[in-house]
Amino acid sequence: MQGREGADAGLVLANARLVLADEVVTGSVALRGGVSTAVDTGARVPAGAFDCGGATVVPGLIELHTDNLERHLKPRPTVAWLHGAAVVAHDGEMASAGPRCSTRSGSAR
Repeated sequence: MQGREGADAGLVLANARLVLADEVVTGSVALRGGVSTAVDTGARVPAGAFDCGGATVVPGLIELHTDNLERHLKPRPTVAWLHGAAVVAHDGEMASAGPRCSTRSGSAR
């Protein structure tokens, strides 16, 4: 698997707890165009990869909890927005922020 600068891997998240379909392993995942293209096991961090420091990486999951969603549900004190539209707006904002590795304490890198 190549690092971030490699032509085959747009981004490599390394040294992470990867939640796979049937197990959880320590390893690396290569992403290209928002799709995982390779998974390797082991804690090594290839040159150019993002070191997740053992944080958990779950496919398709951007954020488990956010107080930011409330800002979309009720953008002003007298305005309550439709929940579906608020969730779509929130998810778009989170997706545009790019991939993040969150530690168990809740801080992000």
